[in-house]
Amino acid sequence: MNIQKHILQLISDIPLDDQNIIIWGTGLISSYVFSAIQKDFSNTIDCFIDDNEFQEEKKIFGYPVQKPDYLDKVNLNRTVILIATKRWRQVGVELLNRNYTFGKNFFLTQRVISKYDWLEDHIYPEPVFVGKHTNFRKDFVPYMKYLCPKMIGSFCSIAEGARIVANHPLNEISTHWFPWIPKLINVDETYDYINKININSPVSIGNDVWIGYNAVITPGANIGNGVIIGANSVVTNDVPDFSIVAGSPAKIIKMRFNDKQIEILNRLSWWNWSDYKLKLHINYFRSKNDFFKLAEDLLSKEG
Repeated sequence: MNIQKHILQLISDIPLDDQNIIIWGTGLISSYVFSAIQKDFSNTIDCFIDDNEFQEEKKIFGYPVQKPDYLDKVNLNRTVILIATKRWRQVGVELLNRNYTFGKNFFLTQRVISKYDWLEDHIYPEPVFVGKHTNFRKDFVPYMKYLCPKMIGSFCSIAEGARIVANHPLNEISTHWFPWIPKLINVDETYDYINKININSPVSIGNDVWIGYNAVITPGANIGNGVIIGANSVVTNDVPDFSIVAGSPAKIIKMRFNDKQIEILNRLSWWNWSDYKLKLHINYFRSKNDFFKLAEDLLSKEG
């Protein structure tokens, strides 16, 4: 199947209804998506999105090219974003950070090899969105589709040995998986029994998170922005933004910032900034006082 037909097939499965469409991307893939929309759908195209700081204002096929901040102005309930770029994992994280929902407000229009090509998408019920400048080893994400992370944010530092683990059935006849995954004992059954026991749910990891050596995260835990998880810790519950946790089970040791500063950091969401904008402000990251003065100034200008 050529790429145009592949994209058309993916778009045909998206419930576009009468939604306005925004295409994120300005390259070859986006041109295929645009052609498919124009030819086979009656939806209105709002604009294209391009996060290149050096990109001068321009139009593509007569439609404006906007920066990502444009999304703050659109009606979430009337807009569908089609991701048409090879950076789809990172774009997905940015959209999740902006409170868009995958499968409702935004969709993928292609499957491509990326930095994390070993995260084979067919293993998981949904794609794993991984933010920019985040690094982790392969064994951090389990090869079990029921444990795929909802997202791993940007600027996360995940140490060797850290991993997301699965729970086993505690209240069934056996703690082993074979009754729920029959193929483990060579039983040829296709029914998805594992959904019936519902003991594992996805993990979500925010932005600028540091997970220490050999830390373990159990199913369903939501790790907030700016969290630090100590080495050898076992995380069994949600962890609030900018907290430091350690132990087994992990407990809050201290907060990195006060409540007002946490609110400012989350509102500013510097992890969504382009690398160019980060470069311009890099010195502020070297001084807390200077950074919060800058943050308050930027947020006051935004209103």
